[in-house]
Amino acid sequence: MKLKDVMSKDIRTVDPSTPLAEAAAIMNREGIGMLPVLGLARIPIGVITDRDIALRIFETGMGSSASVREAMTSPAYTIDQDREVDAALVMMATARVRRLIVCDERGHLAGVFSLADAEICCHDNPRLLDLRRALAHRVKHAQTGSHTIILR
Repeated sequence: MKLKDVMSKDIRTVDPSTPLAEAAAIMNREGIGMLPVLGLARIPIGVITDRDIALRIFETGMGSSASVREAMTSPAYTIDQDREVDAALVMMATARVRRLIVCDERGHLAGVFSLADAEICCHDNPRLLDLRRALAHRVKHAQTGSHTIILR
């Protein structure tokens, strides 16, 4: 099964100059936790997550008027839309990420493949279990004292 057949295609995006407050408002309104950050010609240059925003604002004192560029994770994990779902699951497990940016043959944003997409399209795929274990392992190793830090 190809990623282009199962990925989410109607993707909200931001550019690097977007204020963090605006990115957070989009995520809140849309009920999403990640936005691809696009450079010229719709080429993904990174992602901004709700976690990126929370950590940068609270940990560093960066204000909500700061730009996405200052808080985004870059580069983004990307994969070609013509790759098989199994390849995406292996990549996600190896990198311990919940989402991949899916690109077309020119490197332009085509969609996003997420853990939620994987749960829907391939709930019986053994590689999905590997991904779940890798993500759980990441959370387990982030535990400190009596607090648990959930990494995404």
